[in-house]
Amino acid sequence: MRGLACKDANTCWITGRSLPRVLRTTDGGNSWVGWSNQSGYSNWLWSAAWTGNGNTALAGTTCYDPADGGATANWVRTTDGQSWQG
Repeated sequence: MRGLACKDANTCWITGRSLPRVLRTTDGGNSWVGWSNQSGYSNWLWSAAWTGNGNTALAGTTCYDPADGGATANWVRTTDGQSWQG
């Protein structure tokens, strides 16, 4: 896991190469829940960012390869903190 973004001391997202690609905590890191991947994205994600708006966060990669069937987007986004779309 590589990318880390936090909304506050309790709510953070971490992204990376391991499965699941995104994990979220809402209790300061005591427990982590994998993402609900609605995007079909199956490649790795290196970056994470909280947008400053509710539970909207972004996760992305700089290595998007359109020939890779699992790389359906450079960025995925959540507005509820858990369900991600490309």
